[in-house]
Order: sequence, then structure tokens, then C-alpha cells
Amino acid sequence: MRMSSFREAPGFGELPQGRGQGGELPQGVRARQFRAGVLIADDLRAGALIREKVIGTRLEARAEIGQFRRSAVAAGHGDVRVDDQFEFYTRAEPAVGCWAVPPERELPLGRATVRGTAGDPLAGPGALADAVEGRLRAGDRVRVVRGGRPLADALRLLLLTDDAGQPLNELAAGGQGALYLGHPDLRAGDTVLAYAVPAPESTEERTSTLSVTDIEATGSVTRTIVLPIRDYVLSANPAEGLAAGHRARILRDKTVIADGATIRSVVTQGLLEQSLRSGPNSKMRVAIDFPDLREGDWIEPYRTVPMPPQSL
Repeated sequence: MRMSSFREAPGFGELPQGRGQGGELPQGVRARQFRAGVLIADDLRAGALIREKVIGTRLEARAEIGQFRRSAVAAGHGDVRVDDQFEFYTRAEPAVGCWAVPPERELPLGRATVRGTAGDPLAGPGALADAVEGRLRAGDRVRVVRGGRPLADALRLLLLTDDAGQPLNELAAGGQGALYLGHPDLRAGDTVLAYAVPAPESTEERTSTLSVTDIEATGSVTRTIVLPIRDYVLSANPAEGLAAGHRARILRDKTVIADGATIRSVVTQGLLEQSLRSGPNSKMRVAIDFPDLREGDWIEPYRTVPMPPQSL
């Protein structure tokens, strides 16, 4: 989803909005944020999906948003700009690469005990809670602990209010308020832990996602014809495009099946290119060292770059 504008949502303030692509978007899934192709934030959530009602201009929360439907998203990250992109996903394994943070590097921020349930027409189910340690702020990473065991992790504190429903900037130890995490299963006695993680020194930059339309030759290196289906960078500069040497993931049925493959060459119009910024519907030939490539697979090239200073 590319962010095209902002709209005011009661309680949240201004939220970014755009049109979903690639399928239906369910509330609660994880999200990554890209700016000019660079991954600047991970472990976000589609915590609240908000759109105008079909009839009238009133806002309503939705459990899912259909493809190409415009909606505002509360994802738990305040630094969002027009043309930023959210990638929504589910994850079966822990984060990989530079965004993987071991638990011992987490910084505790605050702890609250749930004493009851709450609800907001846009933010959804929440919890009435007493802050017992530190302080909690909107946008914090949080986990829910029940009976001493983690119940839900890598959530975001989307909205923080007092018991009367008025938005708060923070909830300090000794205070009472309502916490909205985009997570429906909160019960009295649960503990909500807020924590921070150190910003990674490096991150990844993407140019486009490529769909495999034809396999020309197989072996240790597969030569294939591909069609760009998603651009991360709005630029015509070839130097900012796909290049030999870029690493790549392979997706099959939208699921990552391999990582760490290497783009060996890029050919367009019969010419070997050092790097290429492709246009829409512009097919090219790519050689990649992944022997089990199939028609319909997606290739997701990327390269490692320094982490931009404005993020996390």
C-alpha cells in the first residue's frame, strides 16, 4: 500500500491512507514501512483499518479491506510520509538479518496490568490498565503476558486514552488508562510490557518485485524472463534500479521459499546492463543462481544499505 494522503481520525489524529494492492488486507497483520525503497521500520501492525462508510462520510473500522479500496491505517509508527509504502505480511519464523534483535538487547520502557476491557469504535477492543512501572507511549512496541508466558509479541501501542476516552500522550507509573493494541484477546490480570529495540546499523533497499513469466534455461544458474509487478522507487535513474550482484528472495504463492540468491545478470533489448530501471510492463531477462525457479514465482531483489538516521 502506497500512502497517498492523510486523514483525520478521532483519537488517532492524522493517519496515512492509501489503496491496498495484491489481495485483501486483514486487520492485525504485521507491516513493514519503506521509504524510497529503503526498509525504515519493521514489526509494525495493521492495528486499525479505517474507511468511510459506503453511504455517508462517517468513519468505520473494518476487519479487512478489499483490494484497491482506500483506507487509513494505524500501524504504530508516527513518521509516515506521502509515497511511503507499507508491506503487510505474516511471519512463521523470527525476523532475519539486520532486523533480528535478541531478547537481551531489548530496553524495558514500562509495564501495565490489565484490570478490565475497553472498546473504541475505530481502535477496536482495548484494555483498561494500571501502569505499575516506567511509562507507556503510543507507538511503543509491546507484548502481552498471561500467567507468566508471552501471549502476543511484536504488537504496537496504537492508541492511549484515559478512562473517559480522551487521548493521552503517555501513561506513567501510578496512572490509569485504556490501551489499544489491535489485539482482541486481553483479559483482567494480563500484563502489557512496553519495550524498545536498538536501531539496526544496516537495512535493505529494494527496487522492484519481479514475476517470472518464462524459464529459458535451467542449471546452477537459471535464465528467466521477468515482468516487474511492484516498484519501490519512483525514479527513472538506471543507477537506482536492478543490478547484477543484488541479492534476492524467491516467493512462491506469496510465501518466501528461499533467500540469499544472487542476480547474476540483467539483459534488456538484447543488451547486458550493469543496472536497469525498468518501465511498467517492461520485460527483461535475468539470470539468478536458483535452480528450482518456476513460472509464476516472484523474485524480490534487494541490497544492504546503511540505516537512514531518521528512522526507527
